[in-house]
Amino acid sequence: MSQRRLLGLGITLVVLGLVGASFVSGWGGWSGMWGMGPGMHGPGFYGDDAVAPPVEGAKQVTVVAGDFSFSPSRIEVEGPFNLTLVNEGRLLHDITIPELGIQVVAGPGETVTTGVSEVPAGEYRFFCSVPGHADAGMVGLIEIDSS
Repeated sequence: MSQRRLLGLGITLVVLGLVGASFVSGWGGWSGMWGMGPGMHGPGFYGDDAVAPPVEGAKQVTVVAGDFSFSPSRIEVEGPFNLTLVNEGRLLHDITIPELGIQVVAGPGETVTTGVSEVPAGEYRFFCSVPGHADAGMVGLIEIDSS
């Protein structure tokens, strides 16, 4: 093998080793790659790292995330409600509703619930904020009636 090929192989192995070490050490794996610290399940980018506790007696809304899809992708609900994200995919996913300051993050196989207590009536777009996921179809609409 030529010295040039050996050098290229060596550089590739070093880069792969650094990336692998970042997952094992303090970068937080997939969630660290997307700018979300370990254990951060919302409201995330729009608030502190704690999940709001479920609202006692409120309606339950469950959204299942597959890889690049939400089911259901259209939701009608009266507020307040509890929002559960079930991640059946192989990748990290979230539900982000910027206008409401909500971001619920779930790793593969995780289920995360947050309470949504005070929300104005209206229609809000939700999406997965992991780069490329919304473009691939992870979008939806939630219509909230506060009556």
